[in-house]
Formats: sequence, structure tokens, C-alpha cells
Amino acid sequence: MATKTIGTVTNTKEKQYLMVLAKDKSLWDFKDKFKELKGHFIHIGYIFPIEKEEEVGEIVKELDIEPIKFPLGEGQTFETVKLSFTAEYFREELVKTEEKLTEILQGEDPTEELINALEDSDQKEKALKLLEIKTN
Repeated sequence: MATKTIGTVTNTKEKQYLMVLAKDKSLWDFKDKFKELKGHFIHIGYIFPIEKEEEVGEIVKELDIEPIKFPLGEGQTFETVKLSFTAEYFREELVKTEEKLTEILQGEDPTEELINALEDSDQKEKALKLLEIKTN
């Protein structure tokens, strides 16, 4: 199966990374194998170092999924791409927590009692930190 290339990739193979998008397929059964291949889960699929292109292609061939090559940005490495996807996930989670807290409070001043009413312990911790920042 061929690999698609996104963007203008005139750089060498070392300046690329590989992405496998789940589309309507489940990649759950392959998570251990993907981890062995240094794959990083990104909620819509996985990214891999370009050096794993052949192995990844063999695995996803049976799912009729084409791996996609993406160029690395100036000064980027596969590790920095992984970090940027992870950071984006946590930014999204923080926004969700802030929105949920705002919805719960609906104009009330946040108190420890209201924050402790949150069911999710991660959300409680984040909300308590926001309260601390707000009151200092």
C-alpha cells in the first residue's frame, strides 16, 4: 500500500513523520504493537517516526488505511511533534474544565464547597488551582 504525502515534502526522509488516522476503524487491537514501533496516540490515530514506515504500513494494510507522511517544521523533531500533540490535548482539557466550572458556578463566586461538588478529581484539582490564582 502506498503512503500519501501531505504538503510539499522536498526534504529528506529524516525531515518527516508518519500519521495513521483511524477514520472509521478501531486501532485499539494494535496499540501494543504501535507502542513497540514508538507510535504516539493522538486521539484521531497515531504518529510514528518515519523510520517505522515499512512496519506500520504492513500492520495497517489489513485495515485498508494508508499511512500519511507529514513534513517536520523547521527545527522540529519527532519528539517535539509528540509534545505538541500532547500539549494540545491538555489545553483542550483545561478549556473543558474551565467551561464546566463556569457552567456549575453560573455567576456565583467559586467557593471550595462548590468546587468540591465536582465529581472528577482532576477537575477538582484544576478548579482549586484556578480559585487560588483568582483569589491571589
